[in-house]
Amino acid sequence: MLLLPLAAVACAVVFVTSCTGAGSLLGDLHVSWRLENAASCEDAKVSFVEILLTNNDNGVKEFDQAFDCVDGAEVITDLLPGTYTVTLNGLDTGGYTRYQTSVQTDLKPGSTNLGEAMLSYILGNVTFYWSFDGVTECKTAGVSTMQIAILDAQEQTVFNESHPCTDRGATITDFARGEYTLVLYGLDVSNARLYEARVPLPINTGDNQYGVIDLKTSVTTGTATLSWTFDSGKDCTQAGVKTVAIALTAPSGQLIFSDSPACSIGGYSIPSLQPGYYDLQLSGIDADKIVVFNAGPVRIEITAGQNNLGSFDLSRI
Repeated sequence: MLLLPLAAVACAVVFVTSCTGAGSLLGDLHVSWRLENAASCEDAKVSFVEILLTNNDNGVKEFDQAFDCVDGAEVITDLLPGTYTVTLNGLDTGGYTRYQTSVQTDLKPGSTNLGEAMLSYILGNVTFYWSFDGVTECKTAGVSTMQIAILDAQEQTVFNESHPCTDRGATITDFARGEYTLVLYGLDVSNARLYEARVPLPINTGDNQYGVIDLKTSVTTGTATLSWTFDSGKDCTQAGVKTVAIALTAPSGQLIFSDSPACSIGGYSIPSLQPGYYDLQLSGIDADKIVVFNAGPVRIEITAGQNNLGSFDLSRI
């Protein structure tokens, strides 16, 4: 059996709350900090410094608290002696980490001075320039505005702004490290899309230079392609059809397109359609110019680029 002196017993009784001063079984950690390149908290956009202490022996997070950045130093008291990983995060007003450092320290009973910890900038800045089918001058390419979007790995938009087109390119700051996608649109004075580009954008800490990104002419209209049969698969000769009347109307009823090509060509393409919804009507006409087959109206959606509508089987009237 171990007998403790009275003074030691008294200290043991309050050990779970605090036992400071000479002969203390707990320790205090003095932490001070500064930001990389001697940046002030205001210039670095850092409002708070979060201090996290993790006990390396058991992996338990013993302390996690944020302090005003301008304080510059704090004392964390009543810690069990041991080896700790000390992480300092420089946070902006939204709680996002802009600066960071991590060090290990052996905490002894009494007072331990970590010294001044240097927090390094951990975000990335992106600089790029643009051209338009090889043309580097905005005015020559007819581009008045650049629309710039950045998507994260889940295709969620994390940045989307429009700015006057200049020949000096753009720099976008303060992105967390990761894989992104950059989407660029060159717009004319009426905000019509003239050029576009979509490229991978890996962002690392610090400055990321991506050079010139060449935007290509935008495809803003759609082409609809379709074919036809009659009575469950009959061809034009079997069905006695000479021409096929094609009519495309807007939901409002306005006629957008009509034509009557020879049935024998077997299919047809309708170019230069604005993206949106249309009603498609097909009529099979015989040699006497009588409508003998019909399909529709069918509601279709047109997007920019190629739209294969497939084959329509017209029914006898």
